[in-house]
Amino acid sequence: MMALARRLSILLVMAGVLFHGAAAAHDEPTPWEKAQLQLEKVSRNNANSADRARLISATYAQLFAPVQSMDLANVPSRDLHAMFMAASSADFYEATDAHLSDLRRITMALEARHEASSSEVETFYAALFQGRKFDEMAAYYAKHGEAGLAKPIAYRGAPVGDVHHAVLHIAAAGNAVTGGKVALEQGEHILVVAHPLCHFTQHAMAAIESDPVLERIFERSSVWVSPPDRGVDITPFQDWNRKHPSAPMSIAYAGNDWPEVRIWQTPTFIFLKDGKVTGEVIGWPKEGNKEALRQEVSKLHLLPSK
Repeated sequence: MMALARRLSILLVMAGVLFHGAAAAHDEPTPWEKAQLQLEKVSRNNANSADRARLISATYAQLFAPVQSMDLANVPSRDLHAMFMAASSADFYEATDAHLSDLRRITMALEARHEASSSEVETFYAALFQGRKFDEMAAYYAKHGEAGLAKPIAYRGAPVGDVHHAVLHIAAAGNAVTGGKVALEQGEHILVVAHPLCHFTQHAMAAIESDPVLERIFERSSVWVSPPDRGVDITPFQDWNRKHPSAPMSIAYAGNDWPEVRIWQTPTFIFLKDGKVTGEVIGWPKEGNKEALRQEVSKLHLLPSK
């Protein structure tokens, strides 16, 4: 699974320790804490479901709609922390301006009381990157740089927010990205959902590079795209692209612009002919998945003739 999903889980666990510790000092959770626990249960029960993001977003909308308009200055701090965890989870799995707006308002309310934890500051900062709020990200870094935040990502080039199959291309050095587009509408393509820190992705690439036939096919026909998560540090992408120049990895600009991707699990291999999905291979088990890859590339007539 995505390395950033694990990182988000760690941050939420850290916040959860504080949350549950505070709740333990009281007789029972508050209504907002109960709502957060209900959302957490939905996420946990649908961990392997392609509908996980939609279910989390729908549950958040049902339980936390009042957050958009209520006066947070009068909300107890323990409830603000619960709201933060809920908004962060909803925005992580379905990054929308509405989710980010809630997270922003909650973060500002906590900061006004000097009660935003370091993990909450880091999470909100990463959410700004996931929401592609590059200018706001730079401004937040200028205010909170002493908190140990990674340097902000600088965006170069024309906006691509409304472009189909938009990606962020990673600069070879420094901390900049450039907007671009992946063309999948014509011809045969292998769309690989991957992440440089995912060891399953690393094993898959090692297996492909060790197979001369698959290596040539992937060099010619594959596009490697990372999920649109909250990874502010782009160094792993730069390392990957130097190590695998024939399979450079970019970052999807927005998840909802890739209808071919049912679930952003890494690695996932999606095979397309003139824009239509012909097959997919999900995951990389201990024994590998080379035979499954061969079967799918055969359907696209990419294997060399004997």
